[in-house]
Amino acid sequence: MTQTLNFMNPYELRIKGDGALIDALGVVGFARYIEQFDNGGYGDYTEERKNMPEMNMSVDEISKMKPEF
Repeated sequence: MTQTLNFMNPYELRIKGDGALIDALGVVGFARYIEQFDNGGYGDYTEERKNMPEMNMSVDEISKMKPEF
């Protein structure tokens, strides 16, 4: 007997995996399961954004900026 391997791209794998978890755990259980992997971030964004130069710029100044590639 020959078995065929079905390699999915990461997007397909994520969609099928999420679907399997939702089927097994329900939507609320799935959400609680996913929460376990949220590290909550770090730092103090509210304080850090005060020191970001672009936060002190006008819309006109930002629109004149050239993207760096």
